[in-house]
Amino acid sequence: MTNKYLKAAILLVAFFGCIHAGFSQIIVKGQVADISGKKLSSIAVSVLNIQELTLAYSITDSLGYYSIKVPDWKKGDSLFVAVNANGYQKMLIYLDSNIRTVDFELLPSAALLKEVVVTSGKGIVRSKGDTIKYNVDSFSHPQDRTILDVLKKMPGLEVSDNGEIKFQGKSINSLYVDGDNLVDGKYNTLTKSLANDMVASIEVLQNHQPIQTLRDIELTETAGLNIVLKSKARMKFLFDASASIGEPGLRDATFNTMSFKKSFKILNALKYSNAGRNIREDIIPHFQSEANARDDRQLLKNEIVQAPLASSRVLLNDDFLEDINLFSKTNQQLEIRFNGSIFKGNIVNEYSNRQLVFLPTDTIRYNESFFTKFSETYIRPSITVSLNKKKIYFNNTSGLETQVSDAASDVTTSTSGHFQEKLRSRKTDIFNSSRFLKVLSPKLILELYSYLFYRTSPQLSQLTPGLYSSLLNNGHPYDALAESARNAGFTSRNYASIKYLTKIRQSYKVGVDWQSQQIVSDLQTELSGVKTSIADTFRNHLNFYKTSVFAEAVFSRNSDLVQYEFALPVEKMFITYRDTGFSEHNSYLFFQPSFKIKSRIGKQGFIQLSSSVRRTIGNQFDIYRGYILNGYRTFNSKVGILPVSKISSVLLSYELNDVPDFLFATVSMGYYRTNNNTIPLYAVSPIATTIVNYRFDNTTDGFNLGLRVSKYVPVIRSNFALSQTMSLNEFLQFQNGFLLKYLNSSWTTNCKFSVKPLSFLFVNYSLNLNMFVNTPVGTSGNQISQRSSNLLNKIDFTIPLNKAVNMMVAAEFYKNSRPGIINNNTASFMDFTCEYKPAKVRYDLQLGVFNILNRTGYQNISTSSNFYSESVYLIRPRNFFIKINYRF
Repeated sequence: MTNKYLKAAILLVAFFGCIHAGFSQIIVKGQVADISGKKLSSIAVSVLNIQELTLAYSITDSLGYYSIKVPDWKKGDSLFVAVNANGYQKMLIYLDSNIRTVDFELLPSAALLKEVVVTSGKGIVRSKGDTIKYNVDSFSHPQDRTILDVLKKMPGLEVSDNGEIKFQGKSINSLYVDGDNLVDGKYNTLTKSLANDMVASIEVLQNHQPIQTLRDIELTETAGLNIVLKSKARMKFLFDASASIGEPGLRDATFNTMSFKKSFKILNALKYSNAGRNIREDIIPHFQSEANARDDRQLLKNEIVQAPLASSRVLLNDDFLEDINLFSKTNQQLEIRFNGSIFKGNIVNEYSNRQLVFLPTDTIRYNESFFTKFSETYIRPSITVSLNKKKIYFNNTSGLETQVSDAASDVTTSTSGHFQEKLRSRKTDIFNSSRFLKVLSPKLILELYSYLFYRTSPQLSQLTPGLYSSLLNNGHPYDALAESARNAGFTSRNYASIKYLTKIRQSYKVGVDWQSQQIVSDLQTELSGVKTSIADTFRNHLNFYKTSVFAEAVFSRNSDLVQYEFALPVEKMFITYRDTGFSEHNSYLFFQPSFKIKSRIGKQGFIQLSSSVRRTIGNQFDIYRGYILNGYRTFNSKVGILPVSKISSVLLSYELNDVPDFLFATVSMGYYRTNNNTIPLYAVSPIATTIVNYRFDNTTDGFNLGLRVSKYVPVIRSNFALSQTMSLNEFLQFQNGFLLKYLNSSWTTNCKFSVKPLSFLFVNYSLNLNMFVNTPVGTSGNQISQRSSNLLNKIDFTIPLNKAVNMMVAAEFYKNSRPGIINNNTASFMDFTCEYKPAKVRYDLQLGVFNILNRTGYQNISTSSNFYSESVYLIRPRNFFIKINYRF
């Protein structure tokens, strides 16, 4: 018996000894400060386990430093470092096996936030070097849900209607989450999904160079954006769901899954809507590099035209979207990212149009109405492998994009009567982009780049019954007019570059581009199931080849006061295109110099001057000879003349980023001259319009002036923004044998403010005013000046009835007019929402009425040169909805 107890005791001691051997002691240290940078003493810092039980703690010294010994720590345990101090928000930071130093920057608690904002405004916006940091809580209002809602209120930042983010009027070039590129340019899903209370700050990275190897070497003019999360957003999976039902027959649902760990991030969005929410917009790519700046023109087009209103007013849809984004980073900083989207949508579209074309001796009139059903299936998976270090950079993106769309329209026109139009399109893209940079020595960098792209895009349209029998079939009627068209081809771009990091930095690049493209089309009549080609003049079998050899030398210098860059590119092009019975070969030599110089004015201002000469040359879409019926009444032919343009420009701008006074402003002016060797020749008749290219050397000039001002007033937590642009452009048109010259003047004013005038009231207001004047120059007769204006006012009020209930009222007012025809064309909309958001629960409820005034149609006026158009659109009628939002 004694031996048994002895053995058991030995085994027990050995067991606990093994357990203890698996544990070790670690030391966690760091510093605690507030958002203004002040070091905080006598602050308790604790280490917690996953159940938030305190394992060890320490008190900060007079300089804010702390040090904690954590006993019995086992690799794999989930631990957190926490600070919970009076007057500050509680912060928790996840502690993994690689972290031993944790610094804290404490935010004021909600109870003191208003006082801090009112008395000093410190910490709302801060600037350090080229980084501007916005405190998100300072800009958040009770009605805000996502970080996108808050971005719209930050001075210097603006959000376009399609979700694109701009700083000082320029689109951002990167968007990060805690420094990681999760979604790349397709960031609408992220900004519309991430709750604003999960974000600590927004960092604007001015003059941001995404490639670390090139930082402080290649100049950039655009900013990047970094979303800095709160600790609670990094610790666990986030689930966000919403669902709404309404009448008549409305359904809308969203389910988001998010995780933002240090080495792994995921964002998965599942969405459905038939309530006018444009979820197709969420997967728009906003970054346009030379790799994806492709020509997405289609040979044939459908007749969907939507009113220039918010999509929630006009979109009669039934859409589904699955968007998944995965990001992983290894210990060697190798990043792997997968982005995939699946969209399936259906749209119903109805509108009518009256158009007038004012020619010197005649006025052409068209009246038409359309009822269209459109469906689309879009799939785009891509995978990116990236390594972004100071001495080496590698990025490779491979992907596939396919789009299938079908449109069917019932059309009634004053010229062709009633008929049906069908269009089927199929597009498949396959692409791969690779970029590699290597620091060979402290003063030498090698760069290699390759981009491969293949596309095939067949289309098929049909008009029933057959139109234009007198023009196309010697007056004999037929059952249908059918047209098949296909654009397919391969594109490749490759270059190598050497960069010398001397006092004046030098970069030398050589490369080659190659394209092989094809356009095939045929217009046919169909009678009793038999299709017959009309004529060779309505048929294309174009093969287009372009080889470009280019070289470029760039000289630049970057100092604290002055930055400048001179680029001297030269390009030799060889272009061959041939069709049945036709072949032509041309070569071109282009020299396209450019320069820019940027100088600091004071501590917050910059002035920049830039100039460039750029030449563009047409592609397969600009050279085909046979007529293509685009739409139901426009015949296009490029007659084999390759367009070449030269654009010379000068731009002067001044930018002010006065962070201490919350003032951001930009003033710019530019002049450009365009030289073209072709001009479209229009033959406009009451039946149809024919457009062909005509060889004609012409020069036009343009001028623009812009002003943007954004000011934040912390005392009333309000942001005011104003932008004003003016442009003057001249252009030429050849119509029915007349060479017409026009001077176009346009003015655009945008004014926005978000203000809290009273403790119980939040107000958002925006005004958009566009005015156009098209004046004929040196002509007489029927030619008249075209004047039009469009005004949009939006205002919404949020009234907190108590801590849990908010009432929101929104109104929109539209006015568009053209003196002499319609002087006052207006439309008004109003919406109402009541929101119940109880404290300390995970759900909230919304009840609302949309389009209270029950407007079901909208009339719009538009003008351009000698064109005038009145359009009436079907829009969404009054509807009621109830919505629940739940956060797991």
